[in-house]
Amino acid sequence: MSVHFAAARNDRSPLARTLSHGPVPCPANDHDTTRPAIDASIRNALRAFAEHGLGTTGFARQQAVVAHARGDSDGAAYWIAVCRAFDKRAALQLERKLADPMIGSNEAVPGR
Repeated sequence: MSVHFAAARNDRSPLARTLSHGPVPCPANDHDTTRPAIDASIRNALRAFAEHGLGTTGFARQQAVVAHARGDSDGAAYWIAVCRAFDKRAALQLERKLADPMIGSNEAVPGR
């Protein structure tokens, strides 16, 4: 005759407590089947990062200044949004700088 181990059944054991609660109502990783929407500004920032690497913030600041000097407010807003995606403080400083006519007019514009 063989001997089999039979563990004592205890209601206080961790396994018994886990099994007594039943299934989890909603799994934490139960995502929608649709693709998550990526904001256009994030997509633009990632594209700029792919092109310029760690210098993206500086490049975006420079391009925003150039666009502002040329009177292209849409272009400046685009590059400020790219800058904001990586460095919010730098983007705020740049917005203040471009909003002040005394500061923005004295800056040398690259590419001229």
